[in-house]
Amino acid sequence: MIYHGLLEFGTEPKHFLELLNRPLPEMWTMVSDFLLRGTTNQRCDELGKGVDRDPPLDMDKNSKEAVRRHTSDRTYRVATNTASLEHMIQLAEQRNIKVLIVTPPVWASYSEGSDFEQLNELTGTMEHLVANHGNVMYRNYFEDPDFVRSDFMDGDHLGSSGAVKLTGKLLADVTCDPR
Repeated sequence: MIYHGLLEFGTEPKHFLELLNRPLPEMWTMVSDFLLRGTTNQRCDELGKGVDRDPPLDMDKNSKEAVRRHTSDRTYRVATNTASLEHMIQLAEQRNIKVLIVTPPVWASYSEGSDFEQLNELTGTMEHLVANHGNVMYRNYFEDPDFVRSDFMDGDHLGSSGAVKLTGKLLADVTCDPR
């Protein structure tokens, strides 16, 4: 998968290919499973909607494992990622296109275990983008209490019912926004 065609933000294939963002043993398993067995780890349909799977029996344990995977000390990437986002926003602005950035809801134990310094930095960056670009809207549903266990596929991914609920909330929020 090639991301946005923004080659100026990195030249190594790992920056643009989902497959190369994984550890080598996992990547090898994925490729060999596909080539030898025809199996895929694709978790979405042709429109990009996630394919439901049974939620984990222990949602709290699953959430803690996900937080551990997602929390990192990769602060060196923040400036590059913010610059990439600013660039995409400017391209959209030049074409009078509105940009909606969303932080989706997560299961309570995922939220509780999250690195709040990273979350505050994310929120601050989003507020900065909204303040400096008239075409940007930001919606934060991270701890939205309207989402219940049955809405989640796992600790940090919505299932079908959650996706429908989030879509309804987004439509209501965005249509009321004067931007």
